[in-house]
Amino acid sequence: MRFFRLLMGIALSLIATGCGPEAAEPQAGGTQGLLRQIEGQNGVEAVRAWSFDGHAGAIIETRHYAIHTTLLDPLVATRLAGFLEAACQAYQRSLPISINPKERMIVYLLADRGQWESFTDTFVGSDAAIYKQIRKGAYCLRQTCVAYPIGIEQTLSALGHEGWHQFSGSCFVYRLPSWLDEGMATQFETFEARQGRFVFRPERNAMRLGGLKTAIQRNGLIPLRSLIELNPGQVLGDDETTTAYYAQVYALTRFLWEGTPTVWSQPFRQIVKDGVTGSWPVDSTTSQMLSDRRAVLTGRMNRELSRQLFAHYIRGDVEQIQEAYEQYCRRIADTVTIKTQIWPSPVTK
Repeated sequence: MRFFRLLMGIALSLIATGCGPEAAEPQAGGTQGLLRQIEGQNGVEAVRAWSFDGHAGAIIETRHYAIHTTLLDPLVATRLAGFLEAACQAYQRSLPISINPKERMIVYLLADRGQWESFTDTFVGSDAAIYKQIRKGAYCLRQTCVAYPIGIEQTLSALGHEGWHQFSGSCFVYRLPSWLDEGMATQFETFEARQGRFVFRPERNAMRLGGLKTAIQRNGLIPLRSLIELNPGQVLGDDETTTAYYAQVYALTRFLWEGTPTVWSQPFRQIVKDGVTGSWPVDSTTSQMLSDRRAVLTGRMNRELSRQLFAHYIRGDVEQIQEAYEQYCRRIADTVTIKTQIWPSPVTK
């Protein structure tokens, strides 16, 4: 399962990140007022009344999403529709092959924590108590994102991350190993709004860069060989290691994505492409499990798959790659200044 948890920790300042913690105040007008304000907004194809557990709301349909919300705040609702469509376009542009979801992806944005917990009880079932341990944020389960507001920018950041899991789960033939799935998700946490359009800026992800810098300062970088074999469930319970894990898979994804084409970038994109099409060099049993969303991707399978893909696509001695990767980590970490603040950290278990 995937979720977004808010941890007390170290964050940082980065010039012009485009994100802030302020939340919009609910406005009067009720459902009908919200529907009238949303109708005709850019990207909105249909709006209709909806309710959950007696709470009035709306379903907002865009090209790729069906957004169910009880948050009667026109600012949030209209920004949400535009943001999700921009995120979907960014996910698509990040791929070396053109793909589209076969049907609208479903997002629930409940008005408050109480509604979110009530919905989680119904939607998740017997595992609901685990999800309700999330302090603040969102989760993705069965290709459905479920969130409640934690401030406009933070909510959108959480949905940008979880939305990648939703998109890859809906469109890829194979499930991705943890380092790649979480690394890609972190590329969509930071954005700018330019003339009503959202532009994603992974290089300005202050949260991840700060975690990276902290790990470097504490000599706490996870060795690359171990990093690609871990899944987030293995680092839960240790905030420093969790922070380092997400910061490092963020950096690893950027390192491969931005690297020399013939050495790093092209092989990395081929991993992603073959995950989309189901063409990894795996045996039939592994192939069947990777394509079955109901099957559990165990820690052992994640570890073995990661080793195999890295060896097949990202060729070369891991220790040699480690040196280049660490140099890259130090270079990008130098772009930030650490401050003390609350920051969100996505966790997968």
